Amino acid sequence: MNKRDLLEELMKMGWGPNEMAELLSSMKRRMEEIERANKQEERERIEKNLRKILMDVGIPFNLLGRKYLLEGIIYCMENGKENTSMIAMYEYIAIKHGKTYKSVDRTMRYAIEKAFDKYNPKLEEIFGWTVHEVRGYPTNREFIKGIVSYLKTLKD
Repeated sequence: MNKRDLLEELMKMGWGPNEMAELLSSMKRRMEEIERANKQEERERIEKNLRKILMDVGIPFNLLGRKYLLEGIIYCMENGKENTSMIAMYEYIAIKHGKTYKSVDRTMRYAIEKAFDKYNPKLEEIFGWTVHEVRGYPTNREFIKGIVSYLKTLKD
């Protein structure tokens, strides 16, 4: 049944333009509610997976950088931008927490360094041999991109 057929059926049943507009508006609101609920459910699932991954790679719970990394990864995933501007992401997190973008950058970097201080097979599984030879750990961008890529492989 196409739109025209549906409208003709409603008109045969005595529905006027106002009632049809109200019905369509109501249906649109309901679809938006369902979409919001689905997005929230998906976000919660992603956050749960991310928390587990960050724990598995060895980022301590007590570090603020862990929270910032979680938010940064979600920011990149929600915006569909693995290669998003790091400054834009830092600014988003900084504004949300009343910090400067430089402190967000530094805090994330510290959390990543802590994870890479000790050998962890999960790090090798996610990052392989892409870790910088001299630094010994990935940059914030490389870390986030690696985690996003890893999450995508889990979805597939």
